[in-house]
Amino acid sequence: MLLDDYLVKIALSLTTEQKQKLFQHIELLHQWNQRINITAVKKDEMVEKHIIDSLSIVHYFSSYKRVADIGTGGGFPGLPLAIVYPENHYILIDSNNKKCGFLRYVTSVLGLKNVSIVHTRVEDYSLDKNVDAIICRALSSPQNVYNLCVHLVKKNGKIFVMFSKNYKESWENNNSHTASKQWKLHKLMAVPVLGERYLLEYSKVEI
Repeated sequence: MLLDDYLVKIALSLTTEQKQKLFQHIELLHQWNQRINITAVKKDEMVEKHIIDSLSIVHYFSSYKRVADIGTGGGFPGLPLAIVYPENHYILIDSNNKKCGFLRYVTSVLGLKNVSIVHTRVEDYSLDKNVDAIICRALSSPQNVYNLCVHLVKKNGKIFVMFSKNYKESWENNNSHTASKQWKLHKLMAVPVLGERYLLEYSKVEI
């Protein structure tokens, strides 16, 4: 699937500069991936499996000014979100120092002033000012993500977890969710090479 075709499907308008930055991210990822293991995805699949998949959630994030992307890996979905919404700030967290080095290089080359890179395990991380939302893609189960990072989210903030059909079925069959009434499931616009994709939204409501 071509990027422009997907942008039409999700009604997202990007400037030429924004699209160039998305493709530059992929090119840099491919170059670095030949030296260090950042992703198992081949270059000819990176647009669909990384960029388009990341963009499938953009409309859920326009209003969140401080967002943490945990287990960001090669910068997905955090960097595409930062490119789409330069007015918002994104904290990219990963426990792999080499991946963090790559991310620092990419943000410098792309001139992304709204991104911070943090090398740590998310369960060991704390913030002076908690985030409005957390996003996690392909890190762990929704329940695990909740356990790892709920301490970072401010009151009335959100945790979002992207996952596949298999995780959806596992989630629906599990009756031990934390505060299950605070979770909402969204079906995302399909990315053919990935199959059905979903976004699980947790609302941190405190009485």
